[in-house]
Amino acid sequence: MFTKGRRGDPRQSRRGFTLVELLVVITIIGMLMAMMFPALGAVLDVVRMNGCANNLSSIGKAISTTQATSGGAWPVVSTEKVTGAPAASATAAMLKQEREAAQRTTRPGQRRKAEKPKATGYSWIVTLLSSLDEQNTFNRINVKSQRFSLSAFDPALTDDEGKHFSQMTMKVLQCPVSGTTGSNAPEYRDFAQRLADDNARQLPVAVTNFVALSATHLSLVMDENSRGPNGVIYFAKRGITKIPDGETNTIVLTETREPNYSSWFDGTTAWVVAHDPNTQEPQLVGRKYECSRGCQHALNVGPDMSPDEQNIVYYRKSWAGREPWSYGPSSLHNGGMVNHMFGDKRVVPIRAIGPTQIPAEIYLALVSRDGGESARWEQ
Repeated sequence: MFTKGRRGDPRQSRRGFTLVELLVVITIIGMLMAMMFPALGAVLDVVRMNGCANNLSSIGKAISTTQATSGGAWPVVSTEKVTGAPAASATAAMLKQEREAAQRTTRPGQRRKAEKPKATGYSWIVTLLSSLDEQNTFNRINVKSQRFSLSAFDPALTDDEGKHFSQMTMKVLQCPVSGTTGSNAPEYRDFAQRLADDNARQLPVAVTNFVALSATHLSLVMDENSRGPNGVIYFAKRGITKIPDGETNTIVLTETREPNYSSWFDGTTAWVVAHDPNTQEPQLVGRKYECSRGCQHALNVGPDMSPDEQNIVYYRKSWAGREPWSYGPSSLHNGGMVNHMFGDKRVVPIRAIGPTQIPAEIYLALVSRDGGESARWEQ
């Protein structure tokens, strides 16, 4: 029998934490967590950036696979000209009528130029589906589009469940840090609503975080009298694209954080340019375009990246959409890093902001395929 107060009494030795001790322990744990969170956040950002780089690398491998059977040809950014509008629809019958009208004559020896119906082309990504482990999807699109004679946004291009192929999301086309999978652009929203009327549901048009860098600046893409786009994946090219500047010195693809005008299915919006359209345009000197004073690159240009001009956007309202494109080549990675894929399929992060950001003249030189530059960028 135990006696109260006797030495060795187990009831005397049982003592819990005091309030002060508990508060000290909580404080220490809080301090340790505060010290660990920044490091953990940095690790997670590296993981997310590597995930984006891996997806971009997978797209590069898909391009290599298609090049092996096409004599080394790079894909065309769109099957229709750049003048098409997002989500525009034209049937095979309309396109046939356009061709026939172009052959009619108003006077002997004179052809009448017909106005081509608005038709959105299929993007360069669609042509890679077979090499992205999406052979069945490619086959279904091929059949439904009558071997791509229908516009990319013809309502006939739906799967067995009534979902349009442009509404399909694919992980390989997404960057984990983006968080955006569906577009809210008015053209795509209207298209989804038209489908919803027939199918009793409304799904957004799916977007991608990887686009082609088609040219150094916009006027080369839109001006038919110019030399044409000077990138690698661009509009309406014929034959095999050669890269005289060297594949290791030429950027082909980039990331984008554009949430609306970046449909993976739509050739109209599956590209960007290197120059910020809001600044002084580059000037042609010999074979290359030089970015003089007032000329800036478009890396991470957007409404939340300019403290002095909160309303700045990458590309303002034009044929490309009823609303502006907010972002061109861009990402949400810490430190302003944006992944790029070069012609040799190498993925390289390039810093867009800060004192060690890439100079505009170097960035533009890396985008052009035949400027005669030997530009390199090592961070």
